[in-house]
Amino acid sequence: YCVRFGDLFADFDLAGRAAWSAENPLVQTVFQGYEYGIEPLPARRLVLGEPRRTPYVGATVGGAQIGGAPQWVQNPEYKRCPRCQQRMVFVGQFEPAAVNPSDSGMLTALVCAHCHLAAITYDRD
Repeated sequence: YCVRFGDLFADFDLAGRAAWSAENPLVQTVFQGYEYGIEPLPARRLVLGEPRRTPYVGATVGGAQIGGAPQWVQNPEYKRCPRCQQRMVFVGQFEPAAVNPSDSGMLTALVCAHCHLAAITYDRD
């Protein structure tokens, strides 16, 4: 799927459901009436890993990181929630070049737990 450079937002609930957010007016217009199928993720048993020494140490595997401190391609830019203006919390990152060497940049996932809003940002060199 093609994505314009910019932030994408999704509303989520604590039951694991997510939907496109109203914070994405252009994305909703583009996808309206567009039939696209996304395969459901396979059910897997999740287990906790080893405890981290500090909250700033993340789990890193092949171009992806969950938790810890983000790695920025350019200048550090923690997004603010468009609803409450609080700084969003870092969740994880994915480096597209790990899948396709011709890609660049970094995809960063952030959340606002108060507003139940998730964001994905694209930081490009």
